[in-house]
Amino acid sequence: MGKKILAIYYSQSGQLRDIIDNLCRPLEEAGCTVEKLQVRLQNDYPFPWTSKSFFNVMPDCVLGRTADLAPFLLKETRYDLVILGYQAWFLSPSIPFNSLMQQPEIKAILKDRPVITVTGARNMWVNAFGK
Repeated sequence: MGKKILAIYYSQSGQLRDIIDNLCRPLEEAGCTVEKLQVRLQNDYPFPWTSKSFFNVMPDCVLGRTADLAPFLLKETRYDLVILGYQAWFLSPSIPFNSLMQQPEIKAILKDRPVITVTGARNMWVNAFGK
């Protein structure tokens, strides 16, 4: 029987969704069950960003603040592998990703599970990985 994999991500432009799809395709072809969940905010940020909205988000992002997520439902209570796709904003994990990581359901899913993190980022944004 194939492994159960959760790929959960936030993507404004769709680029990270494409990265997740390409990463998961061979897993699906190998017989794994891959559940993909795109994180959504209750009040999403504008895209494309205006300069004002972009810089207004910076302090909250760098300080690790969260925002309300739209409700989500996972099909399973346990996965063999979790893939976390995130964006870096201002050399930090994005507010949607910070918000996701504070959810009790996600903390329970991640506990004692192997995790792969995936990001599409410029070289200088790798600092967000360390946080």
